[in-house]
Amino acid sequence: MLVIRDEQLAVLAEASRERFKTQVISHLRKHFPRRCEAMGPRAVRAVVDEGFERAFGYGIRLESDLCRFVELMFVCGKRFDIELPWAAAILNDVSQDPSLRLQMVCDQARRQRAGGQAP
Repeated sequence: MLVIRDEQLAVLAEASRERFKTQVISHLRKHFPRRCEAMGPRAVRAVVDEGFERAFGYGIRLESDLCRFVELMFVCGKRFDIELPWAAAILNDVSQDPSLRLQMVCDQARRQRAGGQAP
């Protein structure tokens, strides 16, 4: 019988998270090439790392949601979840599912951009 210890599971989870972060960085380079080039690889990686940590704080765990959270950092500002009162209010409303809260933030950001307002 194969026994996997908690420490081994943690190492596997971290390796998986690192692979996903690499995928998110590739996604950002594809969709925000000029910004990524201007920032440089270390700064892009730092934004992804910070974005994941902040997203985790809101209960966001799905890979697709983590990627969208980091995208919002690129579109709305690195600290959008803190500096935009409407985004902070939505993300901190724990009565809603984390994925739903993130979708609400994306929807509001799109409405504001479509209306010519900065998000």
